[in-house]
Amino acid sequence: MRVELVHKRPIFGMAGQGVLTVSRNGGWARASNVYGPFGYAVPPVQPGATRKWRLYAVYCDENSGGDVHVQVKFELSGGTTPVFTLPRIAGGLEWNADGYSDWFQFGNGTEQEINKGHASCFVRLNSTAPYDNHGLVYWMEIHAYDVFV
Repeated sequence: MRVELVHKRPIFGMAGQGVLTVSRNGGWARASNVYGPFGYAVPPVQPGATRKWRLYAVYCDENSGGDVHVQVKFELSGGTTPVFTLPRIAGGLEWNADGYSDWFQFGNGTEQEINKGHASCFVRLNSTAPYDNHGLVYWMEIHAYDVFV
């Protein structure tokens, strides 16, 4: 198997955007509105490849107990809602680490199946901790990969 990074695009954390704070009891918080996050400037899927997506982020998830993950979703025009889950850091508030989310693909990963519509991007802290903990997001990028099997 060969995995090739074909595109990176900033989603949140550019000049003028402050740190985004989310909490266990706060639901989804809007991070940004994005023109075609899975389409604009993204090269076509290469012959023989499957297109997969991951999120890269610099973030923290305040946690000393329970299962805690920062999650990011894109509400796309056309009805598709990709959700990405970042790995648990289990650190203190205002400390940070970086990480890659789980993978997402549209259908079978073909060019024709990719939803290239515009999106609103939201973040939440999905937490089972027994207290109201928080998460901070400093930077997010969406990464496109072509996977050859």
